[in-house]
Amino acid sequence: MLPDAAIDAVWRITNHPGTLVEGWYDDIVASITPHQYVELVGIVAGMNAVDRFADALDLDHLRLPPPRPGAPSQEGPDAVVTTHWVPTVERGGSNVLAALSAVPTAWASSRPIASAHYVPEDKVVGDLSWNRGILSRPQIELAAAVTSFANDCFY
Repeated sequence: MLPDAAIDAVWRITNHPGTLVEGWYDDIVASITPHQYVELVGIVAGMNAVDRFADALDLDHLRLPPPRPGAPSQEGPDAVVTTHWVPTVERGGSNVLAALSAVPTAWASSRPIASAHYVPEDKVVGDLSWNRGILSRPQIELAAAVTSFANDCFY
């Protein structure tokens, strides 16, 4: 069972990202920890990207695997709140890459999805000559910016 705060976070991340504001985040982390929130964002954002892609192609959604027994490890790097609302680890690169850095499994699981749907990690910073098929990197960034704007995403 998920706490109401987590259910609200899932709904807002997938349906109304323009409402993800700092005051709302402060309310959420009164019910779940910042690290739990980061992990939740990693799972929900990744699955949402895959689900929306499937919707666009009229394909069935992938099912989540069954939960594994046992308690979470609760292990991770020392992370602090710096330029984000959530704790992060200094990784260099973009804010989008840093956003999930406090929970290594959330960060690692987001990389294949981001690489397939957007730009591979090694191309995110600095390589504006890279292209994917017929789209150049500037064209990819324009499509990403317009999509983010249309979805009220501050990234």
